[in-house]
Amino acid sequence: MSERHQSRFLMGFDLGGSGGRCLLIELESAKITTAFRTWTHRQAPNTSGWGFDLDLDQVWRVLGETSREVLDRADANPDQVLGVAATSMRHGMVLLDAGGRELLAVPNRDARAVGEAMELARERGEELFQRTGQLAEPHLCRCPFAVVGSTRPRASEERQRPAQLE
Repeated sequence: MSERHQSRFLMGFDLGGSGGRCLLIELESAKITTAFRTWTHRQAPNTSGWGFDLDLDQVWRVLGETSREVLDRADANPDQVLGVAATSMRHGMVLLDAGGRELLAVPNRDARAVGEAMELARERGEELFQRTGQLAEPHLCRCPFAVVGSTRPRASEERQRPAQLE
């Protein structure tokens, strides 16, 4: 086995607004290998151009492709990777039901909850700002939950939990 095959690596994933990237760092030499694939976000139906859907199948496919590519280009095996880290688009969100099934997956440019955010600002905006320092914005958890409740009534009856992509 060559010395290259004895190397140790760290892997990182970045799920960005325009695509996914995988970075592989060889620890001994600090050599970096990267791969990137673009993705697009479908406009969500019945959102008047404000809503976009995050295609989770596409995200997983891109992460798989990029990780295989960097491993191949670095002549590395998965068992040589000592650790994996991930970062992702700020304010992207995946809402799951109690069984871990996707209710809503949105990228950071989704604004379909703008109406709910305006209502939250009107009803409790000052209190929200005083307690959190945050303004009522479409990506805040209550707003996407309200969208799910209004567009998928049965889903709102189940316990929901956010898996924040941040």
